[in-house]
Amino acid sequence: KILKVIGTGGSGHNMFAVNESASDFTTVTGYNYRIGDAKFNNGVSCLKYINGYTFIGLRDGKLLKVNVTGGSGHNMFAVNESNSDFSTVAGYNYLVGDAKFNGYVKGMIYVLGYTFIWFNNGKMLKINGTGGSGHNMFAVTESNSDFSGIAGYNYYIGVASFLGSVQSVNFVGGYLFIGFVNGKMLKINGAGGSGHNMFAVTESNIDFSGIPGYNYYVGCAYFGLFIVADIKYYYGYLLICLNSGSNGAILKILNVGGSGHNMFAVNQSGNSFTNIQGYTYYVGDASFGSGVTGINVIDGKSFVEFQNGHLLKSNGVAGSGHNLFAVNEIANSFTGVAGYNYYIGEQYF
Repeated sequence: KILKVIGTGGSGHNMFAVNESASDFTTVTGYNYRIGDAKFNNGVSCLKYINGYTFIGLRDGKLLKVNVTGGSGHNMFAVNESNSDFSTVAGYNYLVGDAKFNGYVKGMIYVLGYTFIWFNNGKMLKINGTGGSGHNMFAVTESNSDFSGIAGYNYYIGVASFLGSVQSVNFVGGYLFIGFVNGKMLKINGAGGSGHNMFAVTESNIDFSGIPGYNYYVGCAYFGLFIVADIKYYYGYLLICLNSGSNGAILKILNVGGSGHNMFAVNQSGNSFTNIQGYTYYVGDASFGSGVTGINVIDGKSFVEFQNGHLLKSNGVAGSGHNLFAVNEIANSFTGVAGYNYYIGEQYF
């Protein structure tokens, strides 16, 4: 299901003022936050707004593209869903196009005029603009290992196939950072190239190397058994969130780090890091008793999300050294370390 509300809704319990059924949502009398909803045959794996279009990825491999944010009421996108695609409900024009893939879409990002789409099966697809319309809106043919463009269309640019699926992507300082579920992280110049192996890299079990003659590859890092769950950039620092489920970490790097293998120049021991002498990329790290799934800075406050349902709120992007948020963690609770003012509060869900 997808729910659409005005602004950011209200406050209190049931802050969007809706009643939920197995198929949809209805508005609580006296409130007007709810705009519309949609119910699909499979779980939603990705929701992204790019250049005037909303993209909805589903767990069965379908990807739906609608104009702006659709409409209102039940079935707010006005589509009929089949096992392979969508069709528009007569009298509406929200539906733009759809695609059906072997794997499901985990995420999307728009970089330098291209849309990157990554899947749970290790593939990453690069499309010109936001693609086209109709069924197979990107005009590609998919094989077990890659994609190819259909003659007569110019949406397909390139593809990359990795040993592990992509988990997080961000574009910072002219570089594309790609984090993987198998602990690897890759740094690419600009938006890479085209064709098969569009980043021109060779991948091993623990790292990447650039193919001679190409300049897309900049560097890589390997974090062992951790998923690179989130990559964010705030106030001149790169923040890398790591998640192994049972524990986690955040690594704070000055600017965008360096190049080559171990591009951040750190030594790792479990979920703790130290700087390699002679390099200045490392700023600090934090170790936690649960996997870190994400970080977002809102109004100058960091919100750190954890696998176990915890949410930590801190001033700015904290400090430096080990325990960069200056907190004590006991079971499912945090307290601020005396003498520091980073810790603000927490919520446990």
